Amino acid sequence: MGVPLSVVMLTIAWFLLTKVLFKPEIDHIPGGRELIGKELAQLGPMSSGEKRVLAIFALAALSWVFVPVIFPSAPIDDAGIAMVVGLLLFLLPASAARGVRLLDWDSAVKLPWGVLLLFGGGLALSSQFSSSGLTEWIGESAGALGAVPVLLIVLIFATGIIFLTELTSNTATAATFLPVAGGVALGLGLDPMLLAIPVALAATCAFMLPVATPPNAIAFGSGYVTIGQMIRGGLWLNLIGIVLITLVTMTLAVWVFSITY
Repeated sequence: MGVPLSVVMLTIAWFLLTKVLFKPEIDHIPGGRELIGKELAQLGPMSSGEKRVLAIFALAALSWVFVPVIFPSAPIDDAGIAMVVGLLLFLLPASAARGVRLLDWDSAVKLPWGVLLLFGGGLALSSQFSSSGLTEWIGESAGALGAVPVLLIVLIFATGIIFLTELTSNTATAATFLPVAGGVALGLGLDPMLLAIPVALAATCAFMLPVATPPNAIAFGSGYVTIGQMIRGGLWLNLIGIVLITLVTMTLAVWVFSITY
């Protein structure tokens, strides 16, 4: 379900952001291609330090994927892997020159630490949703949807989750509301997949706020994107995502998984 939705959403997002909402003031920069080619040529081949950084980050990505699978009982999680990678950057030399490391503290202090605190606040807020009983209350309140058409129920779930995940982490939102969606579906006499699919898909759509997902935080931390711009573009993407998720659920998902309602 995710692949066709991603392809369509990516195409729409590119067109909307570059051709409608944030259309460039000029379509062509004279000499732009030549300048880019010249800059690329000046970069030259990768240095030994750059190759080591690439190897470390590739090792980190592979560890995040395969360590939980190959060593499920290993006493290290994703955060531990990230900490090991950070230590390696501080410890390993960048070149044969003595005292030159891949990462020094003068460079580290220039990182956008405020973005990390902002994202951490989003994770804390997500935890409060669960510990305060808010998610359980939402699930109980959804029992009154028995007389509502199935299409509208799917639309409500997609809308609620896609905006909720702007304030909470995608993983936490999916993990919290998938059981709620399944319980609501069973209570209404529906196939649990009919509500689980829009919840899972909507939980991955977070476009409006920096706290919504790490890529948003990275983009905001670059300093080239303001929160106002993110909200402006993200709101339209959220609305489009709601429509697409509802259509995919009621058509493709129903056909692929033989869902009846």
